[in-house]
Amino acid sequence: MEVSYLLRALSTSKRDAVSNVIMSYRHSLDRSLDSARGDEGPSTRLGMTRSFGHYVTASFLVCVTSHMHPTLSSLGLPDLLEDPDALGKLTDEQLDLLANVRDEAADALETDPDNEAHIDTVYLAHMTLTSALFLRALMVDVQPQALPPGSVLARSWNGGQLRLVSKNDTADMLVPTSTLDVLNNAGLPAVAEPELSFDESPVRLLSLMDIPEDDEDASDEFFGSFWRIAQNAFGDAICLDERADGVVVMLDKEWGYYAQQFVNSSIGHFLLCLEAWRAMEADTGDDVDTIIETFERAVERIDPAALTEGAFWSDCLDAIEEEED
Repeated sequence: MEVSYLLRALSTSKRDAVSNVIMSYRHSLDRSLDSARGDEGPSTRLGMTRSFGHYVTASFLVCVTSHMHPTLSSLGLPDLLEDPDALGKLTDEQLDLLANVRDEAADALETDPDNEAHIDTVYLAHMTLTSALFLRALMVDVQPQALPPGSVLARSWNGGQLRLVSKNDTADMLVPTSTLDVLNNAGLPAVAEPELSFDESPVRLLSLMDIPEDDEDASDEFFGSFWRIAQNAFGDAICLDERADGVVVMLDKEWGYYAQQFVNSSIGHFLLCLEAWRAMEADTGDDVDTIIETFERAVERIDPAALTEGAFWSDCLDAIEEEED
């Protein structure tokens, strides 16, 4: 079953809606970084969004407050970004409002690409929406499948050869021992569908970024916990996050890696979901609906959080089902 091209279409559609926003906003954001210094420590899974909240809230207090979209103000922005508990509890209706505000502003930018109010609205609404959906996934009550030891997990992998990561290459990683076990005793593939290329060993995302010298402190606070393990065709980074107990997250390159998407609860669950995807693509049966349902059930069994709205595997399923319709 050939579905990889759907992921290309999905990502392209996402970027087309906001492609003229990124550079314009980034310049105004950079000018206000000196005031964006957070003080919370990386103590919980909410640390990443809390750190992001300090960064973007301080910036928006400089750039946006004077012409904040009324719907965003009614939701408590930009201060809401500093309250991850409230952010993760936004209702479906509130998330729909954020998406509508973002999309309307993006449409308006097609005819008025230099409108600062529209640029700010798209950026703030999108960052709030992606952060809220990420936190929803982290807050899911249902636990993921218990994982076997890494050496046993590797036996369930039927894709390309897994490459073990040396203990020396993981020595500096502050992640659960179960994550280290998978890396050291199961390993990572070189490539895997849907269109992912893997690093030979985890690499600090910061070391791959061109950070201006005067931005290093703020950037280190936000990005310092991420270890990239893979990337997609667009350069979006799939990372393990130390602040979130080693969860797998995708960071969108075009949004400066600040827009975050939940992928899986751990690297082990990620490998299991990749194997389920491989099995779906390899299935030559005629009943496409059954093939898709089998994959969905597999992901739900492996890692229920991966099927929450806005999560990576949930978006993959949405893309497939839209194509089928």
